[in-house]
Amino acid sequence: MSPNAVYIVDKDVEFRQHLSQGLAAPHRLVQTYASPQEFREDLPDTHPCCLILGTDKDDPARLHLLEEIQQRGLRIPPIVIANQADVHDVLRAVRLGAVDVCLKPISLSLLQPLVERTLAAAARREEIFQRVQAARRQLACLTPRERELFQLVVEGKSNKEMGAALGISPRTVEHHRAHIARKLGMDRVADMVRLDVYAAAAQELHIGGGGTIGFARWSAMNAAKSEGVLSWNNPSELRATA
Repeated sequence: MSPNAVYIVDKDVEFRQHLSQGLAAPHRLVQTYASPQEFREDLPDTHPCCLILGTDKDDPARLHLLEEIQQRGLRIPPIVIANQADVHDVLRAVRLGAVDVCLKPISLSLLQPLVERTLAAAARREEIFQRVQAARRQLACLTPRERELFQLVVEGKSNKEMGAALGISPRTVEHHRAHIARKLGMDRVADMVRLDVYAAAAQELHIGGGGTIGFARWSAMNAAKSEGVLSWNNPSELRATA
């Protein structure tokens, strides 16, 4: 089992200790914080992970932490546990990315499976995120001219069509295709199409070093394809899915 982490932010020390002990598991880091500020100062980087955020009607600013997570594109799915919550509070938390909103007191028998599901979903998203990042880095090694040719390859153009589009002979196209295949470490068009799909996702979702808002939507769609192990029958199905 890969390492994962649960971060608990709540001002009630007894509640933090109760959750910390109840959610402890092999290969899991459980870290507690008394305030959002403490969490910000020790911003974790273990993935997959989830955040349990305690909120209070007297301290609505705690939800600002969810705003910050969303704005910075941090890959930390939050679960909100509130002392009190009306419909407005629940809707705001969900809009800010909360996986669920629960009310205190909450039993560990209910919270534990919710945390497990959240971590499992986060692990699938993290796998896809890493694939997207790897595709982005892989294509960065191509020159602008090679990227042009690569794009024509994944569009299914023949050597003759590519040569006409680029003003070169089909034989020269073959030479460049072989060079691109060596650079990328792949010679199947299906693999190149898959690489292009991941790279396009990085560009469309503005994925840089830390992630982005909206990545969960794209990754969840793909994770549902095969429970996190991505596979398609052919390039056209892959493009249609993307």
